[in-house]
Amino acid sequence: MDGKIGGAFATANYVHGGGELGIRLILDHMLCHGMLTYSGGVSYGNPVIHLGPVAIADRLEGSMETFKLYGQRMAIKSKEIFK
Repeated sequence: MDGKIGGAFATANYVHGGGELGIRLILDHMLCHGMLTYSGGVSYGNPVIHLGPVAIADRLEGSMETFKLYGQRMAIKSKEIFK
């Protein structure tokens, strides 16, 4: 996995339900294996995705656009890095 780009996302049963902690743990493991990590963060403006998107279980459909946007941001950054 060394040198590859990666990102993390999660679902949680409720707000502050551990989704962000799960993302941080995934990112930690990626970094330990030499991966480059990226979230899109605030560099693209709203919606701000911070470390990675978290969907709340009973509102999954409402999060779909954020997850698609996250994927698009990851693709843009991958193209920039791996031209």
